[in-house]
Amino acid sequence: MNFEEMPTNRYVESSFWNFDALFQPQQHPARDSHDTFFLKAPATTKQLPEDYVEMVKRVHESGGYGSRGYGYEWKREEANKNLLRTHTTAISSRMLYALAQHAKQQSFTPKKYFSIDRVFRNEAVDRTHLAEFHQIEGLVCDRGLTLGHLIGVLQDFFFTFRHGQAEIQARVQSIY
Repeated sequence: MNFEEMPTNRYVESSFWNFDALFQPQQHPARDSHDTFFLKAPATTKQLPEDYVEMVKRVHESGGYGSRGYGYEWKREEANKNLLRTHTTAISSRMLYALAQHAKQQSFTPKKYFSIDRVFRNEAVDRTHLAEFHQIEGLVCDRGLTLGHLIGVLQDFFFTFRHGQAEIQARVQSIY
């Protein structure tokens, strides 16, 4: 399927890449300690791209790119907190930033990425839930993509995953 594997060796992540860069409000319940494992040492990071942090802050506070924003005071201290990543989408947010930087300096290059790796949530452990589990995700970056492209990628994935043994019927259902 010509996907490249994203580097997934970063279990410790900043709240910025795990939440803020994905435009999850800083007051969201998933950011509470009863859902997320925050680190005591090192408790914070200082390794964030300042230009991008300012853009993300502005969109959280007052909007941009068609968004009205959340209308609250975004706090850098919250974004600096280190945690065990709660989803591999934190990796995708880093990859999208890297692609944007590459496009600024050279030119846009269509890319297809995937990741399969561990994520961690502060869950009540029982026979069906653990604090650690695996997530798979993909990222396709190109111009002019449509929902039809997404459905095609998913069908190809399941066909390949099942070694062509079973036809998968894709059904898209809006949650709105």
